[in-house]
Amino acid sequence: MGYSALVILEDSSKSRFGGGQNVTLSLLEITRGVCETIVFDFARTSEFMDRARGSSIDVRSLRSGGSIVSARSASFSLGAAEILSTPILLFRSFLTVFSALRNKRLYPVQALIYCATKKTVLIGLLLHIIGGYQYLFHAHSLDTRWSLWFWILYMPMRMAKRVICVSEVVKRNIRTPNCRVVYNPGPRVETATKRTLRASVHVAVFASLLKWKGISYFMRSHRYLHSPSLVYFHIYGEGPERPFLEQYCGTHVRIEGFAANPIEKMRNFIDIIVVPSISTEACPMTPVEALSCGIPVITTNFGGQAEIVIDGVCGKHVAPRSPRAIASAIDEFLEHPAEYERLSHGAIERARAFDRELFAQKMLELLRVA
Repeated sequence: MGYSALVILEDSSKSRFGGGQNVTLSLLEITRGVCETIVFDFARTSEFMDRARGSSIDVRSLRSGGSIVSARSASFSLGAAEILSTPILLFRSFLTVFSALRNKRLYPVQALIYCATKKTVLIGLLLHIIGGYQYLFHAHSLDTRWSLWFWILYMPMRMAKRVICVSEVVKRNIRTPNCRVVYNPGPRVETATKRTLRASVHVAVFASLLKWKGISYFMRSHRYLHSPSLVYFHIYGEGPERPFLEQYCGTHVRIEGFAANPIEKMRNFIDIIVVPSISTEACPMTPVEALSCGIPVITTNFGGQAEIVIDGVCGKHVAPRSPRAIASAIDEFLEHPAEYERLSHGAIERARAFDRELFAQKMLELLRVA
């Protein structure tokens, strides 16, 4: 690696521990012993910070402008005064990071800045303009090109040495020449084996209970199945849509709540995973986890979810907002078990694109050339 220090800017104050923070922890693991690592986080305390400190990493807090307000969601609360003070807080955070780097005698030729979130890339831009530091931005999400937030981020993205995109969908959305695609790493699991359908089929969604996740369409699809008595639906997650979704529950359709260990449930209990999102996702991890377990995935036919799940290879694409299309895809598996087994084998092969070693190799290459 060309730099002797990696400075990671994270913000675990605005969401529960999840995909993006997991990726940052993977980066910490990759660079351990390769260079000095310092983490600056907008949270005062969080699961991410605890895990990072457990790896003997120098972790420091920055001043945040909001807080998580619900244990059941990733809501982020900001008052009007906090919004108005955001530029001041960001500049103060820049000064904190800049001063720390100078005190440790880490100059631009020695230290590379890694910006894990949208907020932190603004600090990366200031460190570049004022301090001369190079920075990378890891783009984990999508913003419509006509949104104010996209254009606020456009200059910081263009000026970054590299923008690491979690999917081709994100890369096409950003459209800057410095973009590189690196898929998020899948989970650490034992090598999966090809699956066969059991007499009773268990189909699951793992998602926050939010409207744009399209869970109601999944739940309603049960009534259109050819053999509904053989199929059980499980919804793992919590969120504000739960009271609305409960009207679709029944003997064969259940909301199970938050799953602490989704991989274990997938490996031991679930036959089919459904991703019924009605909005474009950047790189959802549920289908990646399912593929690593050899589980075929039914997903809506657009966005990062359709990029991960190749139609007819490791799963099936369906039209959004269509309970009948979801039911038809499930029926095809039940009526053609050999097709299910073929797609299960395809899922195992497709999971190789999200191999942790491949992720480490690509990230180290990007850090080296930055």
